[in-house]
Amino acid sequence: MMKRIIILAALLLVAAACGQRRFERVIKTDSRYDIVCLDGKCGVFDTKADSLVTKCDYDALSFLKRADEDSVAVVLFSCRKDDMEGMLGVLEQNNEIMQVMFPSHPDED
Repeated sequence: MMKRIIILAALLLVAAACGQRRFERVIKTDSRYDIVCLDGKCGVFDTKADSLVTKCDYDALSFLKRADEDSVAVVLFSCRKDDMEGMLGVLEQNNEIMQVMFPSHPDED
């Protein structure tokens, strides 16, 4: 009887995990970070840590490159959020992020 309960519980756990939709779309990159999309917004996902590095709140993300200098690796993305465009960098050592954003359409005089 106990064996049947354990098997049933395991089957229910597997069925529940299969039914979850984690992301609408995953865009693979040439690095350990993927771009993931949920509800029309994008974020950066660390495949090694199996976790989000950023929230899914960017309107667009594009992988640019992975730069490795003096044993420091940074993965760079171009990004757009609201009316801003810029670059997002993720430090592979600890997933720290740095972003630089500028207005998409600066006022010209």
